[in-house]
Amino acid sequence: MGTSRFQQRFLTTRQMGIAASFAGLMFVQDALGLRITLMPPVFLSLGHAIYRLAVFSVGPWAAIVPALVHCFFVTVPPITFFGYMVGGLFFAVATKTIWKLGDTWKRYVFLFYWCWVDAFFLSPAAFLIPFDKIMHFFDDVTVWLWVWSIGETTAYTFIRFIPLSLALKYAREFMKPTWTWRGGEDPEQPLGDGIEPVPGTEKELIPLILLSIVIIAFCIIYIRINP
Repeated sequence: MGTSRFQQRFLTTRQMGIAASFAGLMFVQDALGLRITLMPPVFLSLGHAIYRLAVFSVGPWAAIVPALVHCFFVTVPPITFFGYMVGGLFFAVATKTIWKLGDTWKRYVFLFYWCWVDAFFLSPAAFLIPFDKIMHFFDDVTVWLWVWSIGETTAYTFIRFIPLSLALKYAREFMKPTWTWRGGEDPEQPLGDGIEPVPGTEKELIPLILLSIVIIAFCIIYIRINP
């Protein structure tokens, strides 16, 4: 069996071009301080949406580029980079399933649920726990409950969901996840056109939902045992 020309390189020209574009957007929003202050010192950044758009369209490896650009503007780059990568991998495992659900209500309901799990549970855990246990900056559970109470995680759910849903609706060729886990792209994957659902895709939701339940359970248990 021949090897597709899209699989011969770890990153294709398309992936590098899109990653560079998102890196530029990340630089602009960070350099110009395009953030919404929710309640000092808490602010909302579009960086999470930009990064996840990159993950969806060109994969987690190419998306490292905009994540690294963002880390130039933060206080503790290693922890921020770690938090971004955890969230990116979480989205990457669901990307192809979300695409194959087609332009149906199931796609948008599941996408919203995935954004909610990420914003409320996974990302706070990936950022706050290292800031507490490694850097000893603050008590992670206290800050976690605080950002829940002031609506930051709710806002970040929509900051993830709205750009992703609009891009999937109106920029399908741009968003089609032809990337592969081993690097490069394979346009011959049975992904469908992103409009009509691919038969049998609903079965792929089962392990993803189980994964999300494990993450939610871990976070709740962690909060309960670390008052």
